[in-house]
Amino acid sequence: MTASAAVGPASRPITLYYATVQAGLAIAAAHKTDPWSFSRHGLKLRDVRSSIADLQVGPEGTGDFQVVAQATGSPVLHGPVTFGALRASLPDLQEAPLAPASTPNTMAFLPHRSASRAEARVVVLSPNPGRDSFESHLAKLLPLYPGAEQAGSVTGSYQEIRQNRWAADIQWSSPVDFDQIAPAYRYVDERYLRPSVDGQGGQSPSPFMTW
Repeated sequence: MTASAAVGPASRPITLYYATVQAGLAIAAAHKTDPWSFSRHGLKLRDVRSSIADLQVGPEGTGDFQVVAQATGSPVLHGPVTFGALRASLPDLQEAPLAPASTPNTMAFLPHRSASRAEARVVVLSPNPGRDSFESHLAKLLPLYPGAEQAGSVTGSYQEIRQNRWAADIQWSSPVDFDQIAPAYRYVDERYLRPSVDGQGGQSPSPFMTW
């Protein structure tokens, strides 16, 4: 990874790619008990003439991607998804969107541990809907996030942070496992709701596998 900092932007993706591949090899070697080998990527590009955001990638047989996903406990891709949707699902790239504004991106997730119900605050990066419209906006948005489909907004919780950044509280009527729907990311208290990348509510690959 450090080698990528020493080269120009044209070469950087190559060194990052091989660093990620080597990390995958090491993970599979440490965790896989059944025989395996890296002989194919397990992914295939589709519709290569489209824009970068609309470029599609999907599974092809069983290869590197599937082996490392299984070793790390990550969901896999079951069909083609767009590069823009994958990129928008990465917490690190919240501030650098590539896909159209309508593509859902990650939402910072802050659990309210002391609440009597399962409740959390989400921070949304999208045009501010205003106090009168945020509940209807969340009603359309939350079903796109696995684990948040059954959540509802808390009346009066809307807060504008700045342009295109706002927050609100959401809650569930029954207990939920926050570690399952919004696992800790780099730090214990850093959590995100990640959108489904297949547009059908399926679990997205882990951030590591998405990278």
